[in-house]
Amino acid sequence: MSVAAEIEALIESPDTSNWLKSALGSALVRDCNDAVSDAEFLYRILERHAEATLEAARATLNLRPELDQWSADLGLSIQGVRR
Repeated sequence: MSVAAEIEALIESPDTSNWLKSALGSALVRDCNDAVSDAEFLYRILERHAEATLEAARATLNLRPELDQWSADLGLSIQGVRR
């Protein structure tokens, strides 16, 4: 599938969130390198936010990561969010 076809499929899919559709549409009219740079930064900051949120929840619940039975089911690990 070409990149153009993949983008079109994402935009047309009812499973794609409105936020992602909007972000994708906005990114496509920007300089490609700037859009990629911003997307990579957004990914890094959101990943750190997810890890901090997980750690705060574990601390609140007094869970030890190696004994947390739910983390694996949620795609989480001691090292952070599984990609």
